[in-house]
Amino acid sequence: MKTYTYSALQFYKKPPGALYSAFGVLLLIFFWQLASGHMSGLVIAPPADTLRALYRILSRTDFLSSHFLVSIQRLFLGIAFGVAAGFGLGIPAGLSRPFRLMLEPFRWVLMSIPAVVVIMVALLWFGMGSAMVVFITSLLLSPVVYVSTIEGMHSVDRDLVEMAEIYRFSLWMKIRDIYLMSIAVPLASGMAIVIGNGIRIVVLAEVLGAHEGLGYILSSARTNLDIAELYALVLLSLLIVGITDFCMLKPVLNKIMRWRGRNND
Repeated sequence: MKTYTYSALQFYKKPPGALYSAFGVLLLIFFWQLASGHMSGLVIAPPADTLRALYRILSRTDFLSSHFLVSIQRLFLGIAFGVAAGFGLGIPAGLSRPFRLMLEPFRWVLMSIPAVVVIMVALLWFGMGSAMVVFITSLLLSPVVYVSTIEGMHSVDRDLVEMAEIYRFSLWMKIRDIYLMSIAVPLASGMAIVIGNGIRIVVLAEVLGAHEGLGYILSSARTNLDIAELYALVLLSLLIVGITDFCMLKPVLNKIMRWRGRNND
């Protein structure tokens, strides 16, 4: 009884973080409903209409195979190539200052140029379709991974590197116990930005240059002035990012933090 009472008091004094997140979601829905009640349905679709439109979209027989899975495949291929390029270039750039300075103009251009400009150029190179979408996604995401990798490389404790040289650690031991520990946290944090930006880039590219995918349906909804369906697709994109973040990134980041804690001990 005492334990139960103590737990209840602890919950009252300090509610779990999920409770604050749920309150934030409810607050967002409240303001969404409030805004939709004071504006035309051609501007903001009410939450109830959006959910009904989302149900209609998910009920379509061709939606899963012809649109949803196509966009998800493009997203993860783009992320995979972008991570490989950013990580592969970030490691030597973190170790070599001349190499990093040589790549700096390319990094600056990719992080500064508007995505729509890259899409227009890629349409001329690849035409409409998955190759164009994957290329643009990986190209625009790689600088984020590159910067995160360099940040991790710069946070490496030089004393540990010197100690590893003195005790003649193997290359694999240096990579596993020193460099990967330093890179893991900023890289995992950067992946949250990568996934959020990734879905935006994929949808934008599909709007401008694809015959299938979430962006294609979004473009059709805009043309038909189906505002509820448009908002439903935006909501679906948010759910993709949220599910990926909480079901994949959070567990990986927690595992990395536990791993670092064990190694530091």
